[in-house]
Amino acid sequence: MARSTSLAGIASLVLVAALAGCATPAPEPGVEPPHSVRAIDPEIAAALIEGHNSRVAMLRQVHASGVLEFRWVDEEGAEHFEPQVNAKLWIRAPRDTALRAEKLGEVLFWVGSDAERYWLFDFVSDERGLHVGRHEEAPSEGGEGLLLVRPLALLDLLGLTPIAESGATVTSRGAGDPWQVTAPGAGGPMRIFFSPSTRLPERVESLNADGSVALASTLRRYASVDVSGVAVAARSRLATLIDIADPEETISVKLALDAPDDETRDRLFDLDTLRQHLQ
Repeated sequence: MARSTSLAGIASLVLVAALAGCATPAPEPGVEPPHSVRAIDPEIAAALIEGHNSRVAMLRQVHASGVLEFRWVDEEGAEHFEPQVNAKLWIRAPRDTALRAEKLGEVLFWVGSDAERYWLFDFVSDERGLHVGRHEEAPSEGGEGLLLVRPLALLDLLGLTPIAESGATVTSRGAGDPWQVTAPGAGGPMRIFFSPSTRLPERVESLNADGSVALASTLRRYASVDVSGVAVAARSRLATLIDIADPEETISVKLALDAPDDETRDRLFDLDTLRQHLQ
């Protein structure tokens, strides 16, 4: 595959994968029949949610540099791979996000959002330019690219969305298996799988309206986040190795982060400022 074509595919791919939720229903892989799932003790469930929300509350501002890798299958069935895309990620709760990707000094795309809107600065695809949408706009079935975007799903897939206890269902399939929490997420319904030993999210599923899986992430390599004014021992932890894919694995994104901290700037989440800076 020609390199220019490969790079052009990334901007469209990240819309459907890194920040998105494709509205195509798909069966949830590896799920046992409902009778094998049972509710866990209410006190354990409450403690699990409280611990998660406390961790997330300390990560209201996150910045990290890292590397992106993309794999995808095109309409002809050919598989493509784009390694070593440099990335910078900034998050400021509840809805400010910014993800910049570049390679060999060339900016490929900048994806971001504020309280009301999301946007993509696309420098490589055939649809290059600035694309803007609003969070309340529902994804359109049968559309392409931006029409399928649920941008706030990124927060869910990174395990950074607080859980409303009143709207959550906590279950398990048995001793030693992950605890499953199904709850409303920032980008739609989500299901979080918590490790019983660490009580940290190890998998997050972003769900379609019918409960099928749109995208799923695997969260590994948790690291302490350098937060100003917080002692090292009290710092919260963030997954720094994240794999995101759709159930059929036609889209796969790996994000490896390094040395996360809490440094953000207002201009990173201001569309007018970004428009001037990125021309």
